[in-house]
Amino acid sequence: MKRLPFFLFLLFAALVFFGIVALKMAADPASGDGNDAVSADNRLPMARPDTTMAADAPAFESEIYASPADSISVDARSADDAGYEDGYLQGMDDGALGNAREAGYDDSSTFPSRRQREQYAAAYREGYAKGYADGCDKRQFNID
Repeated sequence: MKRLPFFLFLLFAALVFFGIVALKMAADPASGDGNDAVSADNRLPMARPDTTMAADAPAFESEIYASPADSISVDARSADDAGYEDGYLQGMDDGALGNAREAGYDDSSTFPSRRQREQYAAAYREGYAKGYADGCDKRQFNID
């Protein structure tokens, strides 16, 4: 009695195997002889890109345009905003990491005028104090 299910399983497996082989050979005659390469006669034509240039097309420019070096490093924020934000973030990091107060304190800036640098430093001092307190209380970015 136990031989019948085993025999049916083997018969089913053999039918599936030979069915797959037969369908594979019927689908691609080139694969029947073990050669998987398709002959040049059986290939479909391949589209070729048009690489010609129109007569009125502009020539390629050899110059590369880049912004002046000093425009990249200019802070677009006002000195007050930049100082407070920078100070708050540094103070928050120091407080959250348990660093000593003013461990990462740096109120230097690249603002061009002395007045702007002083505004930055004053705002940095205020932002650092608030950020350090929030960091020590684990209130980063005022998220409770």
